[in-house]
Amino acid sequence: MKRVRQYIGILAAAAAYYSVHEGAHLLCAVLMGAFKQIRFMGIGMQIDVYAERMTGGEMVLFCIAGVVATLLTGTVLAALAKKINHIKSKLLRAVVYYIREAVTKLRTEYDSVTLIGNSIGAFFSMNARINTMIRCAYFISPVVDMEQLILNMMTRAKVTEKDLEEKGKIPTSFGEDLSWEYLCYVREHPVCWTVPTRILFGSQDNLTSYETIAAFAKAHGAELTVMEDGEHWFYTEAQMRFLDDWIRSCGGGDLCSH
Repeated sequence: MKRVRQYIGILAAAAAYYSVHEGAHLLCAVLMGAFKQIRFMGIGMQIDVYAERMTGGEMVLFCIAGVVATLLTGTVLAALAKKINHIKSKLLRAVVYYIREAVTKLRTEYDSVTLIGNSIGAFFSMNARINTMIRCAYFISPVVDMEQLILNMMTRAKVTEKDLEEKGKIPTSFGEDLSWEYLCYVREHPVCWTVPTRILFGSQDNLTSYETIAAFAKAHGAELTVMEDGEHWFYTEAQMRFLDDWIRSCGGGDLCSH
């Protein structure tokens, strides 16, 4: 169990790093009108651009954006170490404060902040109380109902709420641990999201149903785009092309304009 938590921690750290580092590159590329594609390489990713569309100064800014964003985030985390340690859950401690404090820092540096969230990252972003600091958001395959996702996993594993409450944490045959603490957390922290948002969703998403994502989009006034035969993770050539076209169609530098 300890080894599993260690692996989860490593994966979470890698996901957080790429979200900040490559997210900064992505934002620069989009704002400069030079975004080409997101290239996935193993567990990593890289932002490709049309270099010919960028000036020398823009290319320098694009190259250092990831480094600067990562250093700023590391500085914030180090400064807030004591606050982070007050949260009971180690995972939530690392994620929620990471998102909120990083956005707080960015908001002091820039006139506006645009959020690009994927999967569970979108869920934690909506729980980080950053509504007033975000101008608009892109969500790609977001988890919008974590409680329902956990309940579905419990049904699949044939675990009752009473079982989970008594044992606290139960491993499953499909590799995901069920946690009573996490279930209680999502129930005690319902999503409160008021940021103008655009969502890209795959019709074959195996974590979130169309009914769930459509209900969320309607309740929050979000614009929903569905890729037929798209999956939770966009990785095939056709899926990546659709993702690229979707980002470009959202308005270039003015991401959430209507």
